[in-house]
This record gives sequence, C-alpha cells and structure tokens, in this order.
Amino acid sequence: MSDFWNIVSALLLPIGVILLGCFTRRLGWFRTEADASLATLTIRLLYPCFILRHLVGHEGLRDLTICALGPLAGFFAIVVGFGFSILVVRFIKLSPKEGKSFTFTSGIFNYGFFAFPVGEALFGEAFVGKLIIFNLGVEIAIWTLGVMILIGGTPSWRRLVNPPAVAILLAFALSSVGGRSVVPSFAFEIVDALAACAIPVGLLLIGGSVLDLLRDKKGDTGLRVEVGAIAVRLIFVPAVFISIVALAPFPQDLFWLREVLVVQAAMPSGVFAILIVKSYDGDTGIALRTILASLAGCLFTMPAWLSLGLRILSVD
Repeated sequence: MSDFWNIVSALLLPIGVILLGCFTRRLGWFRTEADASLATLTIRLLYPCFILRHLVGHEGLRDLTICALGPLAGFFAIVVGFGFSILVVRFIKLSPKEGKSFTFTSGIFNYGFFAFPVGEALFGEAFVGKLIIFNLGVEIAIWTLGVMILIGGTPSWRRLVNPPAVAILLAFALSSVGGRSVVPSFAFEIVDALAACAIPVGLLLIGGSVLDLLRDKKGDTGLRVEVGAIAVRLIFVPAVFISIVALAPFPQDLFWLREVLVVQAAMPSGVFAILIVKSYDGDTGIALRTILASLAGCLFTMPAWLSLGLRILSVD
C-alpha cells in the first residue's frame, strides 16, 4: 500500500501541472503564439540551468563507470524502442512516410519533463543527476539514429552540439576543478532560480500542446496507429525494461540504472517528438495520434509498471 501512495504522490505533480497547462490554454491565458519562444527559452536556458544545478558537484561525475555506462544505457534504451516500432509498422501497414513518423515518435519515451519529477519523488534528488547522465545517450540516439529514420542517410552531427549537451560538458568541467566553489555564489543563485522554473514551464508547455493536439485531431475510423503506439510504448518496451531490471545482474554501483529503467518503462511518448517530426517534413498526423494514444493509455499503465518495478527493486 505504501508503494501505491508513493506512486500517486509522484504522479500528482506532473499530471497536475499538465492539466493546468490544458486549462490555461483553454481559457486563453496561455496562447499558442507563446509556445515557440517559450519552448526555445526552456530548451536553451531553463533546462541547461536545471542540468547545471543537479550535475555540478554530483558524485556520479567522479565515477567513470557511471559516466561511461549511463549514456550507453540511454542510447540502447532508445534503440529498443525504435526496434519494436519498426516491427510493429510491418503489422499495421503504414506508408513509408507514415511508418517513419510512427517509428520515431513511438520509439522515444518522455525522458525529461515528465520523468524528472516522477523519478525524484520516488528515488530522491540524487536520482535526477544520474538520469541526466543517462539522457545524454538518449539525446545522441535521437539526433543520430532518430534523424536517420526520419530522413534516411547520414544526419548532421551538429545537432549534437546543443545547449543541454554544452551544459553537461560544462558541469563535467566545473566538477573537475572544484564545483560550485570556483564560481561566484551569485551566479549559481541565478542558475538555481532559473532551474526551478524548468520543470513547471516544460509541463505547462506539454499541457498546452496536448490540448492543441486534441483540437487538431482529424477524424479517422482506423485505430491501427493507436493500437500500435500502445503496444510499443506501453507494453513491449516496458516489458523489456522491467525484465532487465528483474533478471540482469547489475553491480551495486550501477543499481541506479535499474531505478532509471523502472521510471522510463512507465513513460509515454515524448510530446516534443512531434516538433522534430514536423521540422523534418514527417507525417505530423501520425505523430499526433501516436502521442495522444500513449498519453491516454499511460494513465492506466503507468501506475502498474511503476508498482511492479518498485516491487522488484524492493526484493533486492
């Protein structure tokens, strides 16, 4: 019963703020015109500050095993999603353009703004820094394999040089020379203040985007895409992650990877994936249906996967 209430409390924050984003968009307080600039501000300023706040001085940066295997695990977690998505596309019989957009969108879990508050609520603040290290591999997979899926050919490696990646490298550099002690205190007071805004603003953006997706959804009698998205994102991939948590021999210093996989197993598709699909001239309609199906379905599957994962972790 305690696990149940821990899960409920962990989900209240992200779901509550997402619903608030829907509500404020519906009332006209949070206009669509603000999305582009606010998303840019979040990704290029608030999220990098969030990374610096949690990574500078983090114990994980002093452990070469964590620094090497964390991103590697994140990379292969996305590969698993893409792999199942490619298999499912063959069964639901989508066109090549539709299949690429489905594969990309269903293959990516919400590894940031949803996962951070859930993971922190369940496993403590130290978990956040390790999740950021894991997410470095996720970003690499998205901007290399993911872009190759969308457009074919070799992607531009310049995409890997972005503000979050630079913030991670800066956190490594600062940690190696003394962490916060080498930076004027007022500078990190600013960083901390901006970092505190990253998750709420990101979740509000997700909420506003969800309402827009619902408004833009066109009628379609077929449910192949929705069923496929639920199968990949909420059944097959979580089952693999939880099986790894239960059966794979993790050394003690990598126990945190099991916690990361439990959280990511429960996540729906990332809402921001539709922006990447759109920027590469993919099928946004397929991406929209994939995201909505996983968001709706995760309200039922998320508590179940988290509960199972916590039960497995508690055995050890």
